[in-house]
Amino acid sequence: GLCWQCCLRCTKCGFTSSMYKLYTEIETGKKGRKPAAPNVGLQVGLQESTTGNAKGRLILTCLNLPVPNRSVMQKTANKVAAATATMTLADLAKKRDNIKRINRLRGLPENSPINIAMDSRYNSATITGAYHAGQNASQAIAVAVEKQSGHGDIVGISIQNKLCSLGASLRRRGQDVTCPGHANCTATLPADEPLSEHRAGFDIGQQFAAQNVGLRYVVTDGDARSAEGVKAGMSDTACQVERQADTTHLEQSLFRNCMKAQFSARMFPGSTAVIRKEQKKNFSLDLKNRCHRIHSELQNKCAGDSRKVAALMPRVIKTTVDCYGGDCGK
Repeated sequence: GLCWQCCLRCTKCGFTSSMYKLYTEIETGKKGRKPAAPNVGLQVGLQESTTGNAKGRLILTCLNLPVPNRSVMQKTANKVAAATATMTLADLAKKRDNIKRINRLRGLPENSPINIAMDSRYNSATITGAYHAGQNASQAIAVAVEKQSGHGDIVGISIQNKLCSLGASLRRRGQDVTCPGHANCTATLPADEPLSEHRAGFDIGQQFAAQNVGLRYVVTDGDARSAEGVKAGMSDTACQVERQADTTHLEQSLFRNCMKAQFSARMFPGSTAVIRKEQKKNFSLDLKNRCHRIHSELQNKCAGDSRKVAALMPRVIKTTVDCYGGDCGK
């Protein structure tokens, strides 16, 4: 790897000293050779960046450093990834327990429900494939962020994966194996099963239910079914899980729908269609920003009470329409 051992040899008498390791080893508690800390540290750094082993070897080559063996680097990467996954799950469980501690400090029952926000991300820019049927993505990760402590800690995670290099290698050799199902399989879903935000929410809901942590509101984007999945995952508990819409996605949806809306021919002035379209875009942006400002002001005025906000909203809508019509007296 990246590490060296050295010894001293006398050129006169031929005495050679013992080999001395110029690096620190990591205790594993197992028999056999212990891994060197710099080799493991390299894999931690590569794992936390977009650079893999191939590009990592290229960087070392450009620095005129001896390049570690590719297969050994991959074996170390697999061990580091497994340890990282174990530590991550333990850390998430610790953060969920911390939520109960915060509830106790606030004088609430430790299973008092909290609010989370969650969304999913795929390993593809588009969810649908342009050249084949089905989804274009093969991996998805869903993350849940708590809104209780004020720190916005990640408290839940769900990973869906269709890829398994071992299974593909065994099938090329003629073995009849199915992913997932064989030993050391990394896939969590069959290749023909779609990635689902409902399934991701179900996994996260079960994580909370297993530690008796209550949930109330789940903030998601407009097209997500993850909140329904969380509710299904916590069906054995007394929690009444409800979905709340993410304001950022609502604003973008408002802008897009305003751009698609059919206005009268005299609505936007301009001698050409390009000028009128630009006027329409400016109006859509102004409407989006105005609604955001109104929502923020109402939240402050009503101290976050959604029922008071809802009661004031009809008058606010009428006033907004009148203001765009030229009557700004209200």
